Amino acid sequence: MVRSLLGLFVVAALITSALAAFWFLSAGDATGPDLPPTFVGESDHLQQTAIVPTLDTPIPDGQSAVWCASFQLAWDKLKAEVVKGPVEITNAKTVCDRLNKAGPVADDLPADGSYAAAGFEQQGIRATIAAEMARRFPKAPPPELSDFQGDGIHAYAYLEANVRFKHPYLANPRNFDFYGPKGDSHSVESFGIPPDAPHDKARELREQPALLFAKGDENFRTVDSFAIDLDRQSRPIQVIFARISRKATLAESVAEFERRIRAFASDPSRDGWELALRNGTLLVPNMRWKVRHQFGELLGPDKVVRIAGAPWRMVDAEQVVAFRLDPRGASVQSSARVAAVKGLPVSFQFDFPFLLYLKKRDAPHPFFVMWVENAELLCPSQP
Repeated sequence: MVRSLLGLFVVAALITSALAAFWFLSAGDATGPDLPPTFVGESDHLQQTAIVPTLDTPIPDGQSAVWCASFQLAWDKLKAEVVKGPVEITNAKTVCDRLNKAGPVADDLPADGSYAAAGFEQQGIRATIAAEMARRFPKAPPPELSDFQGDGIHAYAYLEANVRFKHPYLANPRNFDFYGPKGDSHSVESFGIPPDAPHDKARELREQPALLFAKGDENFRTVDSFAIDLDRQSRPIQVIFARISRKATLAESVAEFERRIRAFASDPSRDGWELALRNGTLLVPNMRWKVRHQFGELLGPDKVVRIAGAPWRMVDAEQVVAFRLDPRGASVQSSARVAAVKGLPVSFQFDFPFLLYLKKRDAPHPFFVMWVENAELLCPSQP
């Protein structure tokens, strides 16, 4: 049946993936009013941030980088249900090889927080996706599956995680400078446990974060590199920050982060650094942004994928990612689509570049990773 359809119709293939959706319930007056995003637009308007398809994609020099797992989730479903093997696109071997080797990611996602499906338009996959999303995630936006002439293929994935810090952190009323790798500084919004936090509130908040590793001077007066789980009791998702040196890829950054955690478990200085965190300050930059991105490396008249022996030309590969980080927690909402047509005191401050990722607690891999190299997607201080 599939082979005959491919032979008879001029068709369009659409692979659509709603990459991720995370949002946090309102924490009320404790966190203040919601503020508008500081950036909304196409990724080509960003000068210092890359949206990458896989963790092992090289990060361009001087740029931040963002990755989310659900494009991989959709790709894995496409491999298993439609292509029945690796997805190979001509003149896009490098990115296809990375995507084919990176999965599967389903086990890294919250148990009841994801959905993925793939199949042919004429076999009713569009209706199946719409019905399953309405049943499983009635509050989520309806899936946007592109219209096209003729038959098509849809691979769709959606995931969401709803988390809120048990104790909302405090907005930092003071100036907070984020320093880029070249020494440039930008005044940005921040939150955490400021140095002048009320004693009772600070005492409550100091029990919330968990120190994952730290390294600095032997007298615990200054800290050079460190990682913090912002809420040790959050389940099943962790929100983790790590101030480490820049690596060539997000995968290398995650590997370095995990190596440091393992080493810190037996570090004799651990108790001293944990005491320093409990008595020190903690400040984290705010973020509110939404970016639309086209993966140009998968698009064009020379990008062809073969399914059941027939060529399909790639014509669309779009991803939308919205991210929010504030005293309540962090949120991501994202969608993506691919289309083809048949034919051819110690102060623990994240004021220098850092790694941020969200991970299901005890899962081997994260599902959202961001390297913040610069202040482009941080929230500038309000005048």
